[in-house]
Amino acid sequence: MKPRTVLALLIASILPLVACLPTEDVDPSDVDPSDVEDLSDVPDDGTPGESAPAQLASYVGVPSNYVYNPRLGTLHDYCTKSPDEFPNPIGKNANFRGPCARHDMCLGARISSQTCNNRLWSNMVSNCQYTYGVFNPARKACINTAHVYWVAVTINTHL
Repeated sequence: MKPRTVLALLIASILPLVACLPTEDVDPSDVDPSDVEDLSDVPDDGTPGESAPAQLASYVGVPSNYVYNPRLGTLHDYCTKSPDEFPNPIGKNANFRGPCARHDMCLGARISSQTCNNRLWSNMVSNCQYTYGVFNPARKACINTAHVYWVAVTINTHL
C-alpha cells in the first residue's frame, strides 16, 4: 500500500474519535444566522401562520439499482475499507452507505473522479446535517469526517 494511502486511512480512522471529544458549549448568540435555513414561512399542514419542522437537509439513501456485492470489487461495497457510517460514540450514527453507493455508481458511470468525489462529500454532509441538529457537536465531527473521506478518495483517485 502506498504511504499516502496509509496516511489518508490513518487520518480517517483517528479524526472521528478526536472530533467527538467534548468541546465548549455552543452559545446560540454565536451562531451565524446564515447557517440556519429559514423555514418560518412554510406551513406544515397548510394552515397559515404555522411553520414546518426545521428539516435542514435531505437524507441521501442507497439507490434501488445499486448492487451491493463486495466480490464484484470496490464499486460494490459502499465505503471501501472505511466505516459505512459516522461512529457517534454517544448517540445515533449518521449513515454513509447511500453517499458511498452513489459514489461507486458515479465512478462506474465513468464520470470524472473530481465530480464523483465532490458529490460524495456533499451527500455525506447532507446525511450529517439530516442526522444531527444544528447545535449537536456530533454534526461538526461528522462533517469533518466527511471531509476526511473526501481527502482519502481524492488521493486514491488521483494517484
